[in-house]
Amino acid sequence: YSDCRVGTLDWKGFDRITLNGCETAYRKFHHNDLKHWYRLLRRTSGLLNLDLHERVALTMLDLCEDFGIEDSRGTLLTVSISQKDIASIVGASRPRITEHLAQMERDHLLVRQGRQFIVNTAQLSISSADRSLMRTERDWSGHRTAQKRVAAGSRSARSVQWPTGSNGTIGARPGLS
Repeated sequence: YSDCRVGTLDWKGFDRITLNGCETAYRKFHHNDLKHWYRLLRRTSGLLNLDLHERVALTMLDLCEDFGIEDSRGTLLTVSISQKDIASIVGASRPRITEHLAQMERDHLLVRQGRQFIVNTAQLSISSADRSLMRTERDWSGHRTAQKRVAAGSRSARSVQWPTGSNGTIGARPGLS
């Protein structure tokens, strides 16, 4: 986010502020702190293994959590976010983001209202989970197929007849020197 304010506080100043603080305030502070670290971890580790459509969906859900208000049509993003902004968050080009947002709009997962978005967060979450599950099953199926190929290849490798020399000993393996 580009509109941030940063401040510093030394330990003595922190102690003065928190010395008479109530326990619920500390819990809320701790909860908010953990929430942001968890989201950062989820975003950085999760985005690496997701396809572009899933990264865009996750980004839209995160934006709704931070800047959205409930509307009868879904969650209205109160900030005006550009496709270029989304592209920089997910690491893609703006034209590719346009394609994916248009697909989400055709799938009734979001609606554009001027420069704002109204996101059907429940459906977008379900859609993202379904896509991720299908991709995982496809990847796992491909992994099992590759394992079968490797296993079949190792069985055929065991049955290879190596050339023998004139004295009956195994000669050099083909392709090895």
